[in-house]
Amino acid sequence: MKDEKTLLVLTELLYGYCEAGFSLKTAVSELSDRRTCGKVPLNVHLCCQELKNFLSEGKKTGEAFEKLSCIKVPSWFSGFIYSAEENGSLIKTLGFLKKMLEERLNRFEKSFLSLLYPVCVCALSFVFSLVFYLTAGAKGGGVKGFFLTGESSVLFLGVFCAGTALLVKHIFSPSVPPLLFKVLSFSVENGFTLAGALDCVFLMFRGNEKIEGMILKIRRRIREGEKVAEVFCSALKECGFDFASRTAGLCLCLSEASGDYACFEKTFRILNQKKQKKEEVFLTLLNPLLMCGICFYLYLLFKDTLVPVLGGASFVW
Repeated sequence: MKDEKTLLVLTELLYGYCEAGFSLKTAVSELSDRRTCGKVPLNVHLCCQELKNFLSEGKKTGEAFEKLSCIKVPSWFSGFIYSAEENGSLIKTLGFLKKMLEERLNRFEKSFLSLLYPVCVCALSFVFSLVFYLTAGAKGGGVKGFFLTGESSVLFLGVFCAGTALLVKHIFSPSVPPLLFKVLSFSVENGFTLAGALDCVFLMFRGNEKIEGMILKIRRRIREGEKVAEVFCSALKECGFDFASRTAGLCLCLSEASGDYACFEKTFRILNQKKQKKEEVFLTLLNPLLMCGICFYLYLLFKDTLVPVLGGASFVW
C-alpha cells in the first residue's frame, strides 16, 4: 500500500506538469532536480531520478515505469502508459490513472475503517470478560482456566471476528464487472482500439485465471467477427456475473447498432450504482449484526464461566 501511495503522488505531480503544458521528460527532469529534493517526498524524488535515467537511455515511458526499483509498479499501470504512448493520449491517461489509484486507496481506507469498529468492540468485550472472570473470585482458574472453561465462547468470538473481516473484505473489494467497463469506457473514448482496451483490462486482472480466461475468450470471439453484445453477455454469464451479463447485453446492443461504444460508460454507471447500494446496506446492517454477535458471545461466556464463578465464590474486587 505504501508503494501505491508513492505512485499516486508521482502520478499527480506528473499529471499536473503535463496538464500545465510541460512534456513528460521536462516534468521528470524538474522533479528529479536537486532543488526539488525536500519539496517532494523522498521516494517520489528517487523515482523521478530513475525515470530520468531510463528516458535518457531511450526507453519508452511504460518500460521506464516498469523498471523502477524504488517502488513496485503494477503491470496494469505500465500497460496503460504503453498504450497511451501509442495513441497520443498520455495526459488524459495520467489523469485517469490518478483517479484509479485514489479510488483504490479510498476503498482500502473505507474497508479498514469499517473493520476497525467491530474488531475494537470484540476486543474490548473479550478483555472486559477476562478481567471480570479473573477478579470475580475464580479459584486457581487464571487465564488458562478462562480459556478452558470458556472454550465455546472464545471459539465463537474468533470465528465471528474472522467471518466479519472476510465479509468486509468481500463487500469492499473491487468488483470485476464495474472495473472492467470503466477501463473499457475510458480506453475506447480516448482512442484505444477495443483490442487495445481489452489488453489493458487483461493486465489489470493479471494473476486472476478466471478473469484472464474471460478476457482472452472475449478478444478471440470479437476477432472472429461475433457480435460484441453477445460476446460480453455470454462471457460474463459463464463467469457467474449474471446481473452484469444482463446489463451489458441491453446496453451494448445499442452501442453495436450505433457503431460506437459509448454505452460502456452507461454499463459501468449501472453496475457501480448497484455496488454502492450493496455497500450502503452492509454498513447499515453492520451495527445490528455486531450487537447480535457480541450478545451471543456474552451469553456463552456467562453460561460457561461467569455463572459458575458467581454461584460458588465470593467477590474479591
